[in-house]
Amino acid sequence: MIVVNDEPRPWREGVTILDIVRDLDPTLPIAVVRLNGRHLARADWDVTVVRDGDEVRVVWIIAGG
Repeated sequence: MIVVNDEPRPWREGVTILDIVRDLDPTLPIAVVRLNGRHLARADWDVTVVRDGDEVRVVWIIAGG
């Protein structure tokens, strides 16, 4: 089990941060991600594997006027 934005979700072996971001909303291209309380650089999303028990926070940055 992992926690994504305060919601428990089933864990899958080999799932990456990029997989999670795409599952949440692939149409919003800009986001900030924290893994277990630490900021994760966008360049690392596709190589960072989420482990069972990890906590992921995805915050979408949306421009407004």
